[in-house]
Amino acid sequence: KKFEKAIEIAPEFPYAMIEYSKFKFRTGHVHKALELAKNAIRANPENYHAWFSYGISLRKANKAPEAIEPLQKAKELNPEHLPIFNELGRAYTFTGDYEKAEAEFMGALKEEEYPNYRHKIITLQFLADNYKRWAEAFGLRRDSDGQIKMLRLAFERILEALGIAQKDRKLWSQYWGICIDLGI
Repeated sequence: KKFEKAIEIAPEFPYAMIEYSKFKFRTGHVHKALELAKNAIRANPENYHAWFSYGISLRKANKAPEAIEPLQKAKELNPEHLPIFNELGRAYTFTGDYEKAEAEFMGALKEEEYPNYRHKIITLQFLADNYKRWAEAFGLRRDSDGQIKMLRLAFERILEALGIAQKDRKLWSQYWGICIDLGI
């Protein structure tokens, strides 16, 4: 009710719609969440955060191909916001465009004066997952050399992430999965 009241008071204020959209998505109302995210873009098409939020919602709704365009628009509007690179890379990973995903993740790893280690861990984790999925694609083509190469890259990236967050259980789980695949 509070979100609806906020939108009623300020119908051209995209942040209220973005936050309401996130809330609706978390409560399982995906269609309404996507509608609200589109409304936020209509309210201010120059707001990179509106495009970013819409792209994330599409990706999380298993609509990765549709997520690419809004994420590219967000990146165009704010090329310095590194989480956009991660989300765009993730969308490319899920569409099987592993090379483009790799390029986005590498862009997200850009050195900063004051590094955000959480962002770096997430990027390395996503990059390792991209390499692992890429290895699976090589495996389906019976290209064991390509598969091993990609698994080794995945292994290197997950080790790098573990070097930052040694106690992260998700990273360890991903590490073990990569080790098993590499061993096989």
